[in-house]
Amino acid sequence: MKLNISEAILRSGVSRATFYNYIKKGVVSVTQDATGAKFIDTAELVRVFGELKQLKDPEAHRKSKSTNTEQAVYTENTLLKKDLDHAREMLSRLEAELRETKEREKKAEERLDAVLLRLNNSTEQPKTEPEQTKRGLFGLFK
Repeated sequence: MKLNISEAILRSGVSRATFYNYIKKGVVSVTQDATGAKFIDTAELVRVFGELKQLKDPEAHRKSKSTNTEQAVYTENTLLKKDLDHAREMLSRLEAELRETKEREKKAEERLDAVLLRLNNSTEQPKTEPEQTKRGLFGLFK
């Protein structure tokens, strides 16, 4: 009788990683059918592992596996939703920060324009000659 790899792992009683290592090292030989599906003959399993474990209820195992998969998907979905909510929160904070920064930049530009205007106005006024004051001895020395 031929078993697919998942069934062979269950019947062998070893972990999935160990079983795949046995396949990789050539301890357990695998055959493929015309569709490319991999199978292991039960005689091969008995040769490597001795007496095989009997599955009490293969259908119950499939159902529990399905339930575990559904639970894993639900958990992953929940985590992804939390990540999405966090990302949205961060985005709204960053958008608010960007608005504040643009507002500060606009105010700074307005102040700069006012300073430049005052500077231009002060340079356009005619310059008056400063009063000459006597310096030092007879105005010869500074």
